[in-house]
Amino acid sequence: TILSSGVEMAFISIDPEDVGTTGLLWLVLTYGYILYKGASLIAAGSELLLLVPSLAGVVGGIVIPIVATVPDAAIMICSGLGPKEEAQEKLSVGVGTLAGSTIMVLTVPWGISILCGRVDLTGADEIPNYYGRPKLSYNTSLWKALFKTGIQVTQPVNNSIKVMILTTIPYLIIEIGLLILPNQDDLEEVAAGEKNWAIVGLICCMIGFFMYIKQQFGISKRGEDEVTRLAVMKKLLGHGTISLRGALYDALKLEERVEEESKIKGTYSEMIEDKNYYSSTIVIHYLDEVLKEPFAKYDRNGDGKLDKGEVLALFVDLKEDMTVDMIDQMFSIYYPEKNELIDYRQFCEVVYFYIKKNFRKLDLPSKSFDDDGVENQEEHEEIPRDLAHLRPEQQQFQIKLRSAGLLFVGAILVATFSDPTVDVVQEIAGRMGLSPFYVSFILLPFATNASELIASTFYSRKKTSKSMTVSLSSLCGACSMNNTLCLMIFMGLIVFRGIAWEYTAETVAIIVVQIAIGFLASRPKQRMIEAFVVFSLHPLSILLVALLEHLGLK
Repeated sequence: TILSSGVEMAFISIDPEDVGTTGLLWLVLTYGYILYKGASLIAAGSELLLLVPSLAGVVGGIVIPIVATVPDAAIMICSGLGPKEEAQEKLSVGVGTLAGSTIMVLTVPWGISILCGRVDLTGADEIPNYYGRPKLSYNTSLWKALFKTGIQVTQPVNNSIKVMILTTIPYLIIEIGLLILPNQDDLEEVAAGEKNWAIVGLICCMIGFFMYIKQQFGISKRGEDEVTRLAVMKKLLGHGTISLRGALYDALKLEERVEEESKIKGTYSEMIEDKNYYSSTIVIHYLDEVLKEPFAKYDRNGDGKLDKGEVLALFVDLKEDMTVDMIDQMFSIYYPEKNELIDYRQFCEVVYFYIKKNFRKLDLPSKSFDDDGVENQEEHEEIPRDLAHLRPEQQQFQIKLRSAGLLFVGAILVATFSDPTVDVVQEIAGRMGLSPFYVSFILLPFATNASELIASTFYSRKKTSKSMTVSLSSLCGACSMNNTLCLMIFMGLIVFRGIAWEYTAETVAIIVVQIAIGFLASRPKQRMIEAFVVFSLHPLSILLVALLEHLGLK
């Protein structure tokens, strides 16, 4: 690719013009898979950083929103490179990626989230059955499934939708500039007439981007994104990426600092002997959220309690080398008066004392495991073999190191293969006699945004109000970044390279779909039938673009 500055950047790639149909298919599948892997590595790296509470504000507010747009942004940048005439032609690939990414994220994952996260709507008020067992009745009629099952749309989701729609303003600015321009066939003159409007749009994109980052940074610093962090923590613990003590390391350090300060003040003994102290700690709060699912799994009779056999099975499932004698000891030490059954709160406290003991080998009043018990229990952590021997603080360091490695490798893959992918899409469009916009609209978003699709499915399958909030809010956030950071790239290409924006039909489709999703989600519930309405917006948006272009709207 030859940049406008005359600097030639050579990438080792196959020229798509030199291959046949089969070779072209192989190229698009190969490049698509590489982009998918790059995007997945970037998403995995950013997720790992969420387990470093000391970086929570920076990660949640700045790092994650930016790195999530890297795959799409790379495609868009590459589509505007090269000689101006070539870049003007290739820009359709970038616009197709922008439109396809925004619309795909708001339709396919959103619809899947409704289908996977739906629960029964019970009572006259049709309250989502998030606390019932089972949450969803499967042996029911089609009508009831379509209209009597659904999800709750929470206030944070509505707030995210409002921000998303607000960030479409730069689209309107550049289109207003186009409307008042006289009709021109010369793209050079069109680009010159758009330039001032593009400057205003660029400034609005920058303002919107920094305001969005500031908002997310504030949310993260205030701990309002705790739902997201807890969801990521559950996911990574379930996958065995990090141990429980490693995930809670900063919270345990904070709690230890509070206890040390109380020792200096002479109030330590009084504090730890207060039964309410344990139930109010932040560590107990995290455990309360993280352990719910494994506890419910082994509460087979649904009485809200576990007997010794169920506790033993739970620890075995967590790859904990427990014995019956060790379980007996645990019950007798912590709950000598009621040593046959423990409820969920008692179970959380048992785990709390276990990780507290392993964290700093603290001397806890009248509650401690013997050394042999502790040594065996360290097998509880579902973590990779190379981290199993590390202390929690070392695990935190490894989290940061691995995250940096994943982000770096993912970014290199995306940056290296984005430009060859643009060439392949152009070649496919040329051989099919289509605009590159349609090919990139359909193919590229499923590679660059696959992580959003997988993540939204994962969270929605939890069937909780909190997990649905995480799923839908993240999709709105991805679109907000497209409306600001990614559109900023195109505004910059118009201003600094003199490339014309001739995509009114595509802009209309992007705005219409976002408004449609905002309307559908404006009510407190979304039913299963609405999932299919959401799905239909994806193909309908393509038809809308084709219709508008057929009518001459360019």
